[in-house]
Amino acid sequence: MSRKDWLESVEPEAKIAAGRLGLDPYVVLAQWAHETGWGGSNLARNHNNLAGVKKVQHSKGGAYRADGAGHAGYPDRDGFVQDYIRVLRLPYYDEVRGADAPRQQIAALGDSPYAEDPAYGEKLERVYDNVLSMMEPEEAEVEVPGGRLLTERDRAVVIPDTQGLLPVVMIGAGILLLTGLARD
Repeated sequence: MSRKDWLESVEPEAKIAAGRLGLDPYVVLAQWAHETGWGGSNLARNHNNLAGVKKVQHSKGGAYRADGAGHAGYPDRDGFVQDYIRVLRLPYYDEVRGADAPRQQIAALGDSPYAEDPAYGEKLERVYDNVLSMMEPEEAEVEVPGGRLLTERDRAVVIPDTQGLLPVVMIGAGILLLTGLARD
């Protein structure tokens, strides 16, 4: 399975987790890609653990332990996602959840207890760039009279109505939803 195929296979779960945590889904995908070696780890393939979550008293995973590191194992991806959300809602991830922009979320993860490696944030940033290059649709150039095309991904932006047109709303990565046509 290619890296892109793997990302697409876990994207629905990443979007669920990201939505519940207020994170950028591509940051979640980057973390999971990094933690699993793009889905190739034993934890990911055989135990549905996409983020290297450790087994602790409150884990929702099974009793699986790998290499003496005490990682959690899950019967399915849904169990993993629920436990991942539980973990990232712990108080020491407040800065991760409170960060507005994807790169700020990555930096906060790099400074969090998740980062057992001092270069974790830097590595995550490189993986994030790879994820974006594979998953981001190409942006089309659209000329909007009186407005400009804004491309801040995963944010809704209303382009102002300055020339008798109804506003244009941008939602998500490169998707435009026209709310109307020219007024009479």
